[in-house]
Amino acid sequence: MNKSNEIIKNSIDSGKIKVIDGVVFYNGKKRSLIFKVNRSGYIRVVVSVFLNGTVYPISVSRLVAYKKFGNKLFGKGNQVRHLDGNSTNNHEYNIELGSQSDNMMDKPEQERLKTSLNASSKLRRWTDDEEMEIFNFYSLCKSYKKTQEKFGISSKGSLWHILHKIKNNNTPLSSLPKRHRPLA
Repeated sequence: MNKSNEIIKNSIDSGKIKVIDGVVFYNGKKRSLIFKVNRSGYIRVVVSVFLNGTVYPISVSRLVAYKKFGNKLFGKGNQVRHLDGNSTNNHEYNIELGSQSDNMMDKPEQERLKTSLNASSKLRRWTDDEEMEIFNFYSLCKSYKKTQEKFGISSKGSLWHILHKIKNNNTPLSSLPKRHRPLA
């Protein structure tokens, strides 16, 4: 069990931390919460636990999940879900355990679409315009080697994929060189 999970378990089990309706009480006193935004723009509500002079930020949602589900929280692949997609709503009725996939599906559809488009755009090395430029260059020189060198394409397979993707799927026929247009 990692340190963070150990702190959650010990803090709740010992009674030092209590969570009532999504509000954290530390030794009987209400704690002021610190809101932080992570890299993906997800708001986190964090309470800091001091142990041996070290501060450990603990997500309130994980405290609530431990209170509600116990050690199931620490099961392999389990994530804390906010059913309404609002990460600041830490009421027990809004907290569930699930997989990463379940967690993603709790987000509104527009946010999921934005996230997936952002992720897929990072996988592409060339834009549509650059792929068309590669296609046009190859159409003129008819050399894999020259095309690979000019555009820094490391494998013949990658070049083949670009050329055939454009030739077969994504290009209006009028933009293809005549020799690559289908016969009418």
